[in-house]
Amino acid sequence: MKKIGKKILAILVTFFLLNSLIVPVQAANKVKISRISANRTTNLQLDGKGGKEKVKLTYKKGNVRLTINGKTVLNKNYKYSMEWNQPKVELIMTDVNTRDKEKDLFLAVYNLEWCGTYQELIRVTYRSGKIYIDPLLKTLKSIKSPKISNKFADMSKRGYMLNPIESCKGLTKGDLIVLGNGTVKWHVCLFSGTAGYFHGYITLQLKSGRLKASHYPSGTITEMSVSGTLKGNLSIYNRAGSSKKVATISKGKKVTVIGFTFVKNRLYMKVQYGKRNGWVSQNALKALRWDGTLHA
Repeated sequence: MKKIGKKILAILVTFFLLNSLIVPVQAANKVKISRISANRTTNLQLDGKGGKEKVKLTYKKGNVRLTINGKTVLNKNYKYSMEWNQPKVELIMTDVNTRDKEKDLFLAVYNLEWCGTYQELIRVTYRSGKIYIDPLLKTLKSIKSPKISNKFADMSKRGYMLNPIESCKGLTKGDLIVLGNGTVKWHVCLFSGTAGYFHGYITLQLKSGRLKASHYPSGTITEMSVSGTLKGNLSIYNRAGSSKKVATISKGKKVTVIGFTFVKNRLYMKVQYGKRNGWVSQNALKALRWDGTLHA
């Protein structure tokens, strides 16, 4: 009986140890984004030390000022050409990394010249009286981008535009997605002279206290189904940049664009024909006669 008891005890101990090693992995969930009213002082807990910080955002005629506990964090004048397109400003609070006690402020400065294209997106963290500023656009400008003519380029002068706010009313749902594990997804609008406008996300990751991006945007066409009729044969491939052909779609057939990505600085679009789908280069889309537009 003693031997049986020892065996049962050994099994129980083994079971306990195995279970203690199994740590459930939680999927990253979206973190709440709170809008902070301008032109008045708001009390916010930013550094997790107990007391609340006094935060105030003011702006007038292109001048933007952000203060925390009476200290000016940012005081900058933004240029604009006419009264109707003077810069608009929005301040939000969220939590980029839920594993620490700090909260994050995002200051978005945009104008109406391109229906809300950002001039700047700034992340502000507050740590025991010290303020850290991470100007995200500077990080993103270091990423190489396809060249487009100045006729279509926005302020960034690159092949994709940073988060045009279609409503012209500031950050809308889905423009900035915070996952709480150090990951932030930023909505962008990309322009191609062949394909028009379409949308996706740049993924930013928290590294050494800064949000950094290291790749091109990719995503799905979310605004509507974008379709066109072929004015020439179109070969589709199993993946972007691949030479393995899936099928050749004949002239006169109708295809739908459902996604896009970049491979080695080149744009590829995912198209669907019936039950089949595959990838084509941007240049291959010249065979497509658009029935609509990619821009919502």
